[in-house]
Amino acid sequence: MALSDRGGGLAADVGGTNVRFARVTSDESGRPVLSDERVLAGADFRDFESCLEAYLGGDRPARAVFGIAGSVGGGRIRLTNRDWSFSVEDLEQRFGLQSLEIINDFAAIAYAVPVLEADDWRPLPGPAWPAALPDRVSVIGPGTGLGVAMLVDGGARVVPTEAGHTTFAPADRDDLALLDHLLRTRDHVSRETLLSGRGIETLYQTLAAMDGRATPSRTAAEIVAAATGEDLARRTIERFADLLASALGDLALAQGAQAVVVAGGIPPRIAGHLETPRFRARFEARGPAAGDMARIPIALIARPEPGLLGAARRLVSSWAADL
Repeated sequence: MALSDRGGGLAADVGGTNVRFARVTSDESGRPVLSDERVLAGADFRDFESCLEAYLGGDRPARAVFGIAGSVGGGRIRLTNRDWSFSVEDLEQRFGLQSLEIINDFAAIAYAVPVLEADDWRPLPGPAWPAALPDRVSVIGPGTGLGVAMLVDGGARVVPTEAGHTTFAPADRDDLALLDHLLRTRDHVSRETLLSGRGIETLYQTLAAMDGRATPSRTAAEIVAAATGEDLARRTIERFADLLASALGDLALAQGAQAVVVAGGIPPRIAGHLETPRFRARFEARGPAAGDMARIPIALIARPEPGLLGAARRLVSSWAADL
């Protein structure tokens, strides 16, 4: 039975700036079908309930899955970058939902991976991206934070993790010097400390300090934009790419991955730095395991905002599991 036979469903990708909604049904093969996609600005609404009401009007869905940029544990949900919170039970009652599932926004991106089309991928140097997902796939995405997940059983299951908070491990002397400088002002340096939007800003300021010069504060977007002309910005993005390659390699080894997916908001903006022999070499540089690493393909998600599709796929999958 298709999801449309029971009134359809609702998917949402709830971020700190925008909220993306779509009605969801499924086709005969069980793939999600999205319609009435809309983007609402969070700043236009006092709370999430009023934002949801504005999208739904009087047409209530039976089921919903929301990907949330925030804490998803427990019955009270709080967004990280917007002063919104809500109760899952209250939303179910107010909007007549038979079920509402809340998932982490990066888990939503991972759920999208098995249903992405060929045009949604940007393969990076190395082995060709497979036509079908292998059994174990690592997914890593630097954006506001550093999201990490794992797909198993060919994408049938998503395993969210907090691996973005694992400790940064230097891969060479330059990394050691960077870590030494960072530890002068903080007790712990995680992967996310450097592989995130704030991480780009931290790298920029730290490299300047290591050069013995002061530099004005810049946002990550400004640093990325300046990387084509300014030496410090260029070095910052090159170092970011180096650290990302190392993180991908460590993650692939730790998870036994047979393929690696790069997601998040930053990689598409610096894709040229990820398509180099240097990036691939840094990924493979794992001593005795280098031969195994050379067989692992890497691809960048090129589809904008895949989290909405992932929430829709989770909705369709959970509906099928309940039949």
